[in-house]
Amino acid sequence: MKIRFITILIALLVINKANAISNYMAIIKEQVLETKIIEGRLYIHVKLNEKLTGYMLFDNGASRCVIYKQHLNNLGLKITGEVKVSLASGESGIPITEDIDLNLSGLVSKIPSAYVIEITHNDICENIIGTIGSNLIDQFNWSIDLSKNEVKIKSEKYYDAKARYLTYPEIEGKSVYLQGQILNDNVYFFVDFGYDGELLIPSKHRREMGLFSKENKGYRFIGNLGIPVINNVPNTIEVITVNYISLGGLNIKNVNATVGNFNKFNLGTKILSNYKIHLNCGERTIGFISLKSTPVEMLPNQDFGLDFNYSTDDKKILVNRIFEHYEDKKDFHIGQIVDKINGKSVSDFSNDCEINKYILKCRSKKSFQITIKNKTYTLIKEKVPQIAIK
Repeated sequence: MKIRFITILIALLVINKANAISNYMAIIKEQVLETKIIEGRLYIHVKLNEKLTGYMLFDNGASRCVIYKQHLNNLGLKITGEVKVSLASGESGIPITEDIDLNLSGLVSKIPSAYVIEITHNDICENIIGTIGSNLIDQFNWSIDLSKNEVKIKSEKYYDAKARYLTYPEIEGKSVYLQGQILNDNVYFFVDFGYDGELLIPSKHRREMGLFSKENKGYRFIGNLGIPVINNVPNTIEVITVNYISLGGLNIKNVNATVGNFNKFNLGTKILSNYKIHLNCGERTIGFISLKSTPVEMLPNQDFGLDFNYSTDDKKILVNRIFEHYEDKKDFHIGQIVDKINGKSVSDFSNDCEINKYILKCRSKKSFQITIKNKTYTLIKEKVPQIAIK
């Protein structure tokens, strides 16, 4: 670890200006980063090439950092090549760019050649300029407390006597996998700060684990999230509540799991936000400090029983989720057009950003109305199965 760190520091001394060097050395022990949470996911404030400021998603599930194509000219960057990657839709070539100077609240470093992709409309609204992937995350050690929106970074190992430290094995390079159990089945959980839910379960494992057999009393079926099509094959995504999972001796009760065509058992931020986490990349250890001193019932999850999003391609608001517990679910179907939300239609907004912000504002309330084919429905937040942390 020390040799690796010295190598990084020497490289920085050679390539950075004197004032940048002094900034880096001043915060070598620890640096608190400017961050924000958007819909349960962590974003970190950055400055790139001393020209562009904005936020990047902290996603250790991404193998490489990502920069949105629209920012290349502002950053003075060029496409230097292409990398073949495997996606759900098949193998695809993704452009990559040269290294980028990075400033993290005073910490000066470099982003190794990043993927270049098109920006989404939601990210334009929130000033998101890309993603921080594991090829940068693995260079430092991190202390992350999602409940306080607090992130610290340093070169030395984080250690706290109150934490339960687990060593993660060599699986897919430096990815953070932890051995644990779902009910009585041994699995490897991927600790994923880029996933805003609780748990993903690959559908190919569901029969092996018996999660959908009538004899298994360790889960409850909640509902379907629609049927996306991948490679022309319908991918039914289902939500279940698993009685408990075990993570290196940490027992977590009543976990809402999404089952679908995934390739990992992803543990997301709705679980991780109940712990202060020390991620020591060089030591391959991760420490959990429970934010609950005693087993307590958390506030119940809430939803409207129905969800929808704005399609920038169709310029329409479409139903995209219908939950099993929703009493009026028979009146709706996936892809159905929502004509109005609280009396406003798409034509009442000047751009896509305004529409998305308005939808988020409505969903933050306890109730609101939607109109479909001249019929108005009142959506009220309902309590859904609780999560208990032990």
